[in-house]
Amino acid sequence: MGLLNSILTWVMKKRIHQMELFMKYPHEVQEEIFRKLVNTARFTEFGIKYDFASINSYRQFNDRLPVHSYEDIYPYIERLMRGEQNILWPSEIKWFSKSSGTTNARSKLRKSALSKERRILDSSPCSREWSSNPVDRAG
Repeated sequence: MGLLNSILTWVMKKRIHQMELFMKYPHEVQEEIFRKLVNTARFTEFGIKYDFASINSYRQFNDRLPVHSYEDIYPYIERLMRGEQNILWPSEIKWFSKSSGTTNARSKLRKSALSKERRILDSSPCSREWSSNPVDRAG
């Protein structure tokens, strides 16, 4: 039981430290996560199309990518649902679920390994300042 408590204590201390950093440096944390996400997607079909490899700032990302509606990206999603990979995200996409708040009955939301980072980005204290991103603007 002592070993389990030690492991859980270490995990919790590490997580608390991360949350403290998120609160103390929200802009820097969001920039770091943003850069990691863009860098990870740079060799996907979508990343190549919009030249993610040369994006160095949120401003460049915002200027380069047009606002996409669900209907705009649905052809990509259909291909993912047929089993094609490396289209929107490099990790394997196997599971899809209906998203809430959409009027399109066919709407699907992909699930991948970096979903955690997206949740961190969305829940960060300064996420409202980043709400001008193309995904949020598309509604």
